Amino acid sequence: MMATLIKAYKAGKITRYQIMMECLHMIDPQHPELVLEPLPPEVHDEILDYASRYDPKKPAPKERLVLMPAADQVDAARSWITKLRSP
Repeated sequence: MMATLIKAYKAGKITRYQIMMECLHMIDPQHPELVLEPLPPEVHDEILDYASRYDPKKPAPKERLVLMPAADQVDAARSWITKLRSP
């Protein structure tokens, strides 16, 4: 599944936002590296940007009609990427 998503992203068939949302929904909070490790750095950037404005109490915008990922998925992704990038 991950290889297919990354291939579609690199081919321009899906956007960075779309791959980010797909991946956030797949994250097991106990093992976020399984989903996050193969992603390009710019997708990690997108996840961190999304995580900075994520509010699980706020409903998703109606024009997007997207299910929001769970708070523990977003927190696990943010934490894993932050640790990866820290010296």
